[in-house]
Amino acid sequence: MDFSVVLINFNSGSYIEPCLERLRSQSFSGSVEIIVVNHLSTDGSLEVLKSRSDIKLICPGKNSGYSGGNNLGISQSSGKYVICLNFDCLLEPDFLQIVYDAFEANPQVGMISGKLRKLADMKPTMYLDSTGIDFTTLIPADRGEWQYDNGQYDQQTDVFGPSGAAGCYRREALEDVAYKKSQIFDEQMFIYCEDIDLSWRLNLAGWRGLYLPEALAYHERGVTRRESFWKKVNYYTIGFRNRLFVILKNLRWEDAEGRLRILVNQELRFFLTWCGKDAARWLVMIYVIFRLLMLMLRPSFIFKRILAHRHKKGSHLNLSLDTDFWDREYQKRIKQPLACKSPDTATGQIAIDFDKWSVSTEGAVNSDAENNGTIGGDLKGISAIKLVVPSDYRETIKNSIMYMDIKLNADLNFQFKAETTDGRTGKSDWFILPRCKGAYAFDFRKMNLAAGMENILSWKSQWENLYLVLTPYRKSKFRINKLYLDSPSQVIN
Repeated sequence: MDFSVVLINFNSGSYIEPCLERLRSQSFSGSVEIIVVNHLSTDGSLEVLKSRSDIKLICPGKNSGYSGGNNLGISQSSGKYVICLNFDCLLEPDFLQIVYDAFEANPQVGMISGKLRKLADMKPTMYLDSTGIDFTTLIPADRGEWQYDNGQYDQQTDVFGPSGAAGCYRREALEDVAYKKSQIFDEQMFIYCEDIDLSWRLNLAGWRGLYLPEALAYHERGVTRRESFWKKVNYYTIGFRNRLFVILKNLRWEDAEGRLRILVNQELRFFLTWCGKDAARWLVMIYVIFRLLMLMLRPSFIFKRILAHRHKKGSHLNLSLDTDFWDREYQKRIKQPLACKSPDTATGQIAIDFDKWSVSTEGAVNSDAENNGTIGGDLKGISAIKLVVPSDYRETIKNSIMYMDIKLNADLNFQFKAETTDGRTGKSDWFILPRCKGAYAFDFRKMNLAAGMENILSWKSQWENLYLVLTPYRKSKFRINKLYLDSPSQVIN
């Protein structure tokens, strides 16, 4: 058997059949087995699975989480290569063939990530979900998540590991790091961060992770917890606990030596930033620490750490622990002004009429908005410039490029917020506009978005109001001399 695909069904609803059909429509020339582990589903999806003869259905009679379910499925599989696939992840037809060819050509590769884009209400989008896991600063992230796919991740490269949504593994590698021969994923973790833990152990054992941009899939993240407040709370508490558990279990002394102060300060800042002045979040954090201690006090913790570190083959593993997470996030969001001093109306960029668009400021002190296209004031906290979009342009504005000629005397945190005619709110990712004078361009068609599926859905709706949200790092002044829009379909004035 060439490939074993393991799926866990937990109230997968309308997603399970499209997922299975995508698997059966693969152009792969080899052999594939599909194993589905059902975890006490109550939404009728189990009846759908029972009607299919092309899968191996396992019903353990309990919910053993992502870790236990995948371990059970893998133990009853026989493929040379294994894919642990989420039911809300749809593979393109050539996915298996591309992954298979890469595994065959690279015997040192133990895990592969394809390019995952976001799936929104079962519709594919151009927004990235994952191009592999980034864990170099010990704070996990899916590379490129919520970025518009402009081809910026189209180069094959080594990665820390694949996302658990569609993790591709060499069976030999999985067996090399298994605990008690059957625990490939750590079952103490139950769910969340188990893909990071497995990737780290594979790296320590000398296996490499590879990213293949040609292997394309679409993933609708968080389907099972989207409508449940308590499932979201559970996601954060277990996720926080498991991240710390993974670090304490796998971090090598040679990686941490001389850097403990940096790491401790980073963790403290991370927790303080998340908790803030919210008493409920502090209670959550206390609960997280308690649950973490309960995991670490088990004898198996020591044995698992010894097992992870028995190899001395992970010399390729580069954890950039001297890199400050916060500074890296700041630096990658700095947006540089255009080479030109101001937008060029000769190329079709039309200045927004402040009166027609009812441009106003909210929160700025001594602010003014003039019909000649200038607006400014003093910034002390979060402020916003509001544009009421005329009805004729509510559909076309999101297909435009906005140009902004601005003068700042301090670095500025900048973000777009769009309110739609159907009552939704969409937000862009945030940018850093450095202290300067110059023109910036923002392409609404290919805008990176803030985390949250609601932002993708809202960005495609008709916009009623558009806010330019301004947050200074210190008290500062700003002045926008002109706002321009460039629409390929019609002139906006």
